Amino acid sequence: MTARAGTVRLRVFAVGPLRGPYAALAETYLGRLRPLLPTEMREFRSEDALRKALARCEGPRILLDERGTTFDSRGFADAVERWLGRRGTPVLCVGGSDGFEARDREAADEVVSLSALTLPHRLARIVLLEQIYRAATLRAGHPYHRDG
Repeated sequence: MTARAGTVRLRVFAVGPLRGPYAALAETYLGRLRPLLPTEMREFRSEDALRKALARCEGPRILLDERGTTFDSRGFADAVERWLGRRGTPVLCVGGSDGFEARDREAADEVVSLSALTLPHRLARIVLLEQIYRAATLRAGHPYHRDG
């Protein structure tokens, strides 16, 4: 699954395929992102395969993990802006059902938590795509319903 329009500006790497309603939601968000922030999503069979692909990437490496930094939506949008301002293409990574190992978290540029709640990893990917879309709309100056 990928959204391509122009040069990819952000990547989402994830372990495991999305199927059914999860896949449809992912395609919906990737389609919405296309004109705002071209985003590519790549799925891997295992954490090892994800690690190998990540090692070949240039740019900030952000792992999603329950022990990471939490943001509200505006704070996440600010973080996306910061990641996009760095050299290379930022890669946000969602692990499998057991998450990432300590060595992965230590090697990451940042570790981010979507919630203190435990989320199934496939649902976490949908939440991540929605938050990337929200960040892209905020970056584009769209009205935000939480303002005023």
